[in-house]
Amino acid sequence: MLLGDRAFCAYADLIKIKSLGCDAIFRKHQGRKTEMRQGKIVGDGDKLVTWNKPKKCPNGLTQEEFNLLPENLILREIYFYINIPGFRTKQVSLITTLLDKEIYSTIEIVRLYGKRWSISMLIMLLIYFSL
Repeated sequence: MLLGDRAFCAYADLIKIKSLGCDAIFRKHQGRKTEMRQGKIVGDGDKLVTWNKPKKCPNGLTQEEFNLLPENLILREIYFYINIPGFRTKQVSLITTLLDKEIYSTIEIVRLYGKRWSISMLIMLLIYFSL
């Protein structure tokens, strides 16, 4: 399982992760817009979405590698709100390859991502106090 921020939430990266037999939970990149009317709703704030292959070959891939990518990818998008005073982020959209809601509940995915957030904060504090 890979947990990460939005820098890792790219089409080609998700396909590569799946090809390695791994799953991922990433925060959705701000450049990718959420279409609330698109996708198959599987629960509150939880839906299956189809991402289409980019039109241009992204940096980091050869044209040959890009040509081998599938035309689309089905992912799960979970969105939720953070109502914690002082938090700059108010809405979070997660993208995951864990598609089965019966096996991977929405709340467990959100909790797991929350642990990633806590670990990032701990690392920042350790760096700050070691200076």
